[in-house]
Amino acid sequence: MRLKFTTLFILIFSLQHLQGQNDSIVVADHIVLVGTVKKINKSVITIETEFSKNDIRIEREEIKSMATKGQLIMTDREGLRYYGTLTSMGKDSIYMTTDDHRILTYHWDDLYNLEEYRTDFKHRFSFSIDFGFSMAQANNLIQWSSNGVIGYKTINWIIESNFNGIISSQEDTDRIYRWEQQIEFALFLPKNWFVHSELGFLTSSEQKIEARFVPRVGVGKILIRFNEINWNITGGGNMNFERYTGNSEDRRTVEAFLGTDFNLIDIGDFNLSNRNSLFKSVTEADRWRFDTAIDLRYKLPLNLYVSTGFTYNYDSSPIVGADGNDYVLRIGVGWEL
Repeated sequence: MRLKFTTLFILIFSLQHLQGQNDSIVVADHIVLVGTVKKINKSVITIETEFSKNDIRIEREEIKSMATKGQLIMTDREGLRYYGTLTSMGKDSIYMTTDDHRILTYHWDDLYNLEEYRTDFKHRFSFSIDFGFSMAQANNLIQWSSNGVIGYKTINWIIESNFNGIISSQEDTDRIYRWEQQIEFALFLPKNWFVHSELGFLTSSEQKIEARFVPRVGVGKILIRFNEINWNITGGGNMNFERYTGNSEDRRTVEAFLGTDFNLIDIGDFNLSNRNSLFKSVTEADRWRFDTAIDLRYKLPLNLYVSTGFTYNYDSSPIVGADGNDYVLRIGVGWEL
């Protein structure tokens, strides 16, 4: 036991002395990779280095030792989240020094998620936006679409806003438009629970909605949380304030909702997200609504990407003259920070 801890101390000291402020991974034949560890899962470690254009993915079995100077967020099987630096020795166990100077020992199989975490604003902030455009001589058709996400994340909470919209105009017909946006906040709790609040907005010519505001509050549970896969469910209640075009009366209803959010992240060069929400009216007995959004991205060089998305809204009780179904299928090119 004494020899084990002595070896661990020498390893940590040697790597830190050799690499300064960089993360270090020692693989077979004593080859040392120096850079920034981006994420870790049960089988693969991803590191960013100066000598490689793309991130390097290393199988866990190939790693002899590892130490990070950069900060990581770790989530274990119990849903507890820790913030600190990581040192690994051997194939089975890892050691983490937390920000409050505790040393934790974990088996690889006890970890759900390990990802890079930086305290500066730039690396907590995320942003992406994409656009699509089409034009035709027939009837002077002009159509554009947009989609974007902006967010800020800390170890205990996250705030995010996303939007998507389309506008189409041509001669001898009414303009077609649709714009949807959400601003949401989540506070992480132990055992993979979280508190969730959101304000949603929708305007749609197809459903004759001039403005729909949906403030909602609920609680959620993270069912799966790995670097590549995230899946959670939420439930709670919301208000629904609607103003329509024409002479239709405004509506105010109370609803209960159930939602689910599923994400595949960095599967090769692809990202996939799917979000679903089911609303059941409490004040209008026969009314229920359903929203879904699917987004697929393919990464390109220079932080560019190609995106295709599908958004669908259903209302079982639309106003007279409006369609209960409304959807948008879009393709665009975008950039992310």
